[in-house]
Amino acid sequence: MFSVYLFAQVESVLNDIRIVSRDPSARIVAASTADKEIYAARQFFYSLLTRRNALVPIFLLPSEILAQVFHFLVLEEPPCFGKQYLRWIRATHVCRHWRQVVLRDESLWARISGIPTNAKWVSELLAWAKNLP
Repeated sequence: MFSVYLFAQVESVLNDIRIVSRDPSARIVAASTADKEIYAARQFFYSLLTRRNALVPIFLLPSEILAQVFHFLVLEEPPCFGKQYLRWIRATHVCRHWRQVVLRDESLWARISGIPTNAKWVSELLAWAKNLP
């Protein structure tokens, strides 16, 4: 199994770090190697989570229907300047699929209210709204 191999590699890197801990340049190289292995392990873990999430019944909903659910949530609380966070945005943190559905639907971001106070937030909203008025 790939995960056993991956963890064996990480353990090997950690053992190398223990061996070279006295030589500063060797520590830098070993730390860089460990960082790369940690990154690979995270990517593998995220891949497993994505495949696992694909088995959940909510994933059977077409993106269009899921987007409509978000439209109902936005009607309750449209994107607004001056608010620290929007409750419906928290739902986009459930999984990558939900976040991608929301970010791809520019009409969710086209209705903005309030007075802009944060230039970064304004530029993000405009980018997500694309060319919609």
